[in-house]
Amino acid sequence: MPQDNTPAPSPNTAPVTSRQVSYNLLTPKIKRNIRGEIVPHRTPPVKLTFQDKYRLLKNYTLGRFLKPFRVILPLSLFLGSSQWLVLQHPPHGAGSLLLGSLIVSLGLMLLLEGVRTGMIPFGEIIGQALPQQFPLPLVTTILFLFGTGLTLFEPSWKPLLAAASRLPVATAPHVTYLANAKALWLEGVTGVAVGLALVFGNLRVIHAWNLKPVVIGSLALALVLTLVSWLMPNQEGIIELAWGIGRATSAPIAVSLILALGTGVFVSVTHGNRAGWGLGLIGLSALFATIGVLLLALAVAVTTPTQSIIAMARETVASTRAAQPASIVDAMDSALRATLPIVCCLAIFYLFVLKKNIRNPGMLLYGMALSILGLAVFNIGMGLGLSTAGVEMELWLATLSQPSAILSAPTPSGYLACILFAVPLAFGATLGEPGLNIFGSAVESLSNGVLKKKRLILLVASGAALGTAIGVISMLFALPFAWILLPACLLAMLLALLSSEERVALAWDSGGVTPGPMAIPLILSVGEGLGGALNGPGILALAALGSIITYLALGFWDRPIPGATGE
Repeated sequence: MPQDNTPAPSPNTAPVTSRQVSYNLLTPKIKRNIRGEIVPHRTPPVKLTFQDKYRLLKNYTLGRFLKPFRVILPLSLFLGSSQWLVLQHPPHGAGSLLLGSLIVSLGLMLLLEGVRTGMIPFGEIIGQALPQQFPLPLVTTILFLFGTGLTLFEPSWKPLLAAASRLPVATAPHVTYLANAKALWLEGVTGVAVGLALVFGNLRVIHAWNLKPVVIGSLALALVLTLVSWLMPNQEGIIELAWGIGRATSAPIAVSLILALGTGVFVSVTHGNRAGWGLGLIGLSALFATIGVLLLALAVAVTTPTQSIIAMARETVASTRAAQPASIVDAMDSALRATLPIVCCLAIFYLFVLKKNIRNPGMLLYGMALSILGLAVFNIGMGLGLSTAGVEMELWLATLSQPSAILSAPTPSGYLACILFAVPLAFGATLGEPGLNIFGSAVESLSNGVLKKKRLILLVASGAALGTAIGVISMLFALPFAWILLPACLLAMLLALLSSEERVALAWDSGGVTPGPMAIPLILSVGEGLGGALNGPGILALAALGSIITYLALGFWDRPIPGATGE
């Protein structure tokens, strides 16, 4: 007699029951008109009470607000407490600093939401349409004009010109001359360089070229020009300015549109390999901008006598000074200048050249309006709190780096205090960078969640803190900037040779988005406080290089990127 081996049900096990339900009970009844035709079913609108709407909006907005606020608040507390604990100075404007943190967090929330719903979808649509509807020469022309205009309208790297314009003519005549008398030339060359970078970067995607030879070749050219500038007389500060401008050309709106454009082109012309998901455009833009500024400085040095440069610099020393937005009107004006012209040009191009109807125009307009509003609110918060605190810290860091009555400890202790202050400041400012957050979200989406946004941002911020620490040490011990820059670039070049295409693209783009509207004023304050306006842009460049090197170096212990070859 066969035995029943079925285990007896445990008394703690819930019984499992099933019930068959007719599909007709789950679907609406079919209705027909007098002609016997099926009438389409219309779902009745969902009716929400005021309490339901409040709960939905609260959960939606609170989560998006708390993410940046968790980064901005510790940074603000660090700036305020440093005045008391490290500098033994009572904090000034604690209320403004806290209010500025709240406003900056609100601005970041609006900006990131606007970019996600408006800027990135619009850029991807245009990127996909360009290679499909136009011949390659016209596509490259459009990309060049887009990159040039985007850079000229972006105000984020203008504080570097303001810092350079404040330099004494006798200390750095060529830098002062470029930042004042030739400011329009400097901006134009930077815009043209970024336009060329977008052309080369998208041609790489269209023709499935490898990114590493382009990056390494561009970096080698930048190193040669840097070495020539270093060896030429009267070129003090040129290297710092060129590398600083190159690392500060990609502001949040520029990052979102360049990423979207590259992704759209990649989706349109993909050849079966990932080609870095269309990434690398931001990194190439930074390198090309550096090369352009170095070439302009060398051309001016060769064609214009030094005495003429000094005379013309003294005549125009008070011009071309950018200022942090000090009012709501100024902040909104800056946001409109950074976004509205390029968005209007793209919309006109899409409607009248591509001749396509925009799908969901209301959502795109909503996203673009949020981007403008978010950038304006962000500028107001920075001017009210963080930037003001950074300017005050600039004066106190100048005291810390020298023996004074405030510090009874010897100079080495003051040096250590400077380093301990600069490292967490750079780390926190980089974590809150809107461009880096936009880039991290794009990478997580492109990798289908394999590359996490949080991990990428932490790696990049750690590298920026390391690069800032090295820059601070070099200034405290009066080391020439080229002594630090050249070995760092050579190390980055070696790591790029040993890394995959995808990792090189991610690393260089990460370095391009490291300095932005949050990190630039704070890190510039550190550089100017320790070594004067001449050294501020240099620290920005080292922070970006630190991010690149850290990401490439840790890649040898990391798991391979999906779709990567040779890693």
